[in-house]
Amino acid sequence: MKTKTKIIISIILIITLGVVGVIIQINHSMEDSENTILDAYANARISVIDHYFKKSSQELKNRVFDNAYWDDAVYNLENENKEWLKENITQYLYEQPTFCIDIVFLQKNDGNYVEVYGEGVEGYDFTATNTYKKAFQEKKIHQEYLNVYGRTYEIVAAPIITDDKQTNGILLLGRVMDEKFLEDLSQFIMFDLVKEVQIVNSYSGTNTVKYDGDLMELYYPIKDIENNKIAWIKIVYNIAIFDKIKLKIEKEIIVDIILVAVGVVGIMIVISNRFMNIIEEIIKQINSIAQGNYKERLEEKGSHEMIRLAKSINTLSEEIERRIKEQENNYLESVKTLVMSLEVKDAYTKGHSERVSFYAYHLGEAVGYKNIDTLVNAALVHDIGKIAIPEVILNKPGKLTKEEYEIMKTHPDQGYKILDASHMFKDIKYIIKYHHERYDGKGYPDGLQGEQIPYGARILAVADVFDALTSNRAYREAMSVGEAMEIIKKDTGTHFDPLLVEAFKEIIYELYRKVNL
Repeated sequence: MKTKTKIIISIILIITLGVVGVIIQINHSMEDSENTILDAYANARISVIDHYFKKSSQELKNRVFDNAYWDDAVYNLENENKEWLKENITQYLYEQPTFCIDIVFLQKNDGNYVEVYGEGVEGYDFTATNTYKKAFQEKKIHQEYLNVYGRTYEIVAAPIITDDKQTNGILLLGRVMDEKFLEDLSQFIMFDLVKEVQIVNSYSGTNTVKYDGDLMELYYPIKDIENNKIAWIKIVYNIAIFDKIKLKIEKEIIVDIILVAVGVVGIMIVISNRFMNIIEEIIKQINSIAQGNYKERLEEKGSHEMIRLAKSINTLSEEIERRIKEQENNYLESVKTLVMSLEVKDAYTKGHSERVSFYAYHLGEAVGYKNIDTLVNAALVHDIGKIAIPEVILNKPGKLTKEEYEIMKTHPDQGYKILDASHMFKDIKYIIKYHHERYDGKGYPDGLQGEQIPYGARILAVADVFDALTSNRAYREAMSVGEAMEIIKKDTGTHFDPLLVEAFKEIIYELYRKVNL
């Protein structure tokens, strides 16, 4: 076999191996990214279901509280006024369709007066339930889930207490987890791609989330007062859209890599006919490209032919680097698309990322930040982690509860995890993770302080808070520039880097004047 032929075959084999290696790496990276996003999605769905159960339980507790602690109820139970109790409490609560109450049980302490309403619960001894006993003994409201003749109920019991602090009776209300309950749950999570919702009495699996092709099955356990699992809510989601996004991006990257590889093979065949004496150097350069070292260049020296050859190889390296950069930008655009979908969930997010990137760009320029493009891209997707936050929390018009705020505080770390699945975001993921850290170390998620916080994250913190203050929110109107700057200056050295606040103060009024924001 001729030397030229051997060289050509070697080039083809090396490039083929390099392409296969890159494709395998891309596939692994995309799989890791998809798994991270799916896990975040599943955790968010569990939070939504938790929120629904707490909301439903609180409604039932409010209903039993309003009736059990009613002075007229105490008086009429003491006097065993059956007609009044039926018209105002027992029969009334059971027959009102808007209350959705399936069990009403009222018993006087001495057992002389008992009323029970409920379909299919005849003969059940509610006085034997832990809820009834605890309500009687501890003289306060108690709640539990239990099975009554094969059906799962949530029951709440409250004591009816006399003026001398004695328990005169117990009012117990129950709500069955039937088709109507599941229908209401489906409406509550209607934003999701829900395929099926049902309640099952047994589940032998160990994982609460199972994946089966295009479907994700979520098993939400219902526990009794002793923490025993008595039933499960099974929700099936159609997650085919995640595979479609992954395959589209993966296909575009692979096609571009193959096209570049074919071009390299063609050029190398032509070059090998004239420059056999430098083929080893060329093979080394191709190996370097296959290993991802696209920035390396051949030295352009020697004869005219060698200089032309070196320039050709360097042009190929530059073209590959350009295409890889283009794919990184395409992937970034995909993440930006997720941010746009987040705007559908969170009205506050709309336009917020673009404005934050505008402020971050100008502040970065003012302080001489070197990687302005990286800073701008980080600002555009800094809230990507909010895609894992339940929309009931994102769009809550009032102040968040402590529990809801803790969930909201996870969004920088969620954003980091989503971007960490791909090496393409290695320069921006830490800016996103730490943009809620404070200069005094009292921020989150890791409590970094001072210059421990990445410089880009400190810039983004100023831009993010300024836009939040000057934007309309559900619970307040937008502040003026002056009002917002007073708050930022007040937090200098505690929340913000003092040097950055000083620089921002110098540019913001001029920006508003020129751009007419």
